[in-house]
Amino acid sequence: MALRHKNNTSEFKKQRLKVLARDNRVCQYCGAEDANHVDHVVPKVAGGGDELDNLLTSCKKCNLLKGRKSLAFFLGSTSAPTVSPDLLSPVRAGSSLVGPFEGQARPSWN
Repeated sequence: MALRHKNNTSEFKKQRLKVLARDNRVCQYCGAEDANHVDHVVPKVAGGGDELDNLLTSCKKCNLLKGRKSLAFFLGSTSAPTVSPDLLSPVRAGSSLVGPFEGQARPSWN
C-alpha cells in the first residue's frame, strides 16, 4: 500500500526535507543547484505514494514541466531537460537514505 500524505501535513514536510537533504538540493532532472521542489517519480494520480523511493528533488521549472506525466514520458518529451546519467544514480547522492532508483539495475548510457 502506498504511503500517502496530504501535501500540507507535517509528515509530508518531513519526507520533503529528507529528500532535499538526500539529493543535496540538486535537481535530479537538469542538475540545477538549490532546487527546492520535490517531485513524485510515479505521479500520485497514477498510484504513486510519498515513499522516499518515489520522491526526488527538482527545480520549479522541471517540476512544472513534468507535472502529472510519467517519468518515461517526461524524459522522452522535447520539453524535458537533458538528464545526466550521474544525476539519476542513487550513488551520486552519497546518503544512506533510499533514493528514487534504489535496487534497480543501473542502465547503460552508451
